[in-house]
Amino acid sequence: MEDAMLKKYLTALLIGATAFSFSLSSTEEQRYFEPYEMAFIKTEWQIDHDLFTLHVIPKCGTHFIQHTLHLMTGQASINQDISLQNLTKACNTNKILRTFQPYDDKLCKALKKYQHKLISVIRDPRDALISHLFYMRSFAERKVENNQRRDFFVVDKNFDSLSLQEQLDSLIYGTKEGMSYLDFYKSRIGWALNSASLVIKYEELLGKEGGGNNKKQKKTIDKIASFIQLDLSSEQQQYVLANMYKETGEQQVEEGKVFTRATKGNWRTFLSEKQKRSIKKKLGKEMILLGYEKDLNW
Repeated sequence: MEDAMLKKYLTALLIGATAFSFSLSSTEEQRYFEPYEMAFIKTEWQIDHDLFTLHVIPKCGTHFIQHTLHLMTGQASINQDISLQNLTKACNTNKILRTFQPYDDKLCKALKKYQHKLISVIRDPRDALISHLFYMRSFAERKVENNQRRDFFVVDKNFDSLSLQEQLDSLIYGTKEGMSYLDFYKSRIGWALNSASLVIKYEELLGKEGGGNNKKQKKTIDKIASFIQLDLSSEQQQYVLANMYKETGEQQVEEGKVFTRATKGNWRTFLSEKQKRSIKKKLGKEMILLGYEKDLNW
């Protein structure tokens, strides 16, 4: 085991050393990676595995996947845009770099060059939209200094005076009262559609306790471990599965960022036929590619 760790450590040093010369070789890469001398040092890591970055679309299970990965790797997550400096900072401090940023093909290729794998977490955009709707509505009951900037989103001062259906229209189409969540989602779905990424569906992580399937949940944990070459014993795997819904460490409920058992298919209660047609137009093709629908007849 020590020999394997040493081999990976030396490889990481080589990657870091060559990364500096790579970052100077292309003006395009300089857009994303600062010419900064560094190495991916893993001596602080509690558990050995391959380098990877986590991309999540907001309202697709951010806290759930972070908690699950912490159980698997012993690493907390930090929210940063992808850059060589941020990747190295995360690695050297025993953290996972997690980002919400839009998809960029050049950035994806550069990430691959620096030998960081990418896990992309997605969710049925219809359920994510409804989750986002109620997250936006929750701000009306909280004392927030700037009530128009709501975490990663911006709404108009009149947003809270709209009816639920008017708010939903705003988040679907994009109006002066609020940004379009669907456009926001679509600009980020490319990470999941990229063949180099490991795609994890939020629904497959839920397990029976969250209204899902235990076999799919176990298979998904195995898939993550295999992708990052993390050696999980059967006892360690059972520990992860038994604790995915147990809060450990930091408080999971903070300013409306609720760590809960979400409901699948909740969108059927709220979406009108007109709204469904708009979602099909914006994301129908992507939903088929990702396996959420077989066609547009829903």
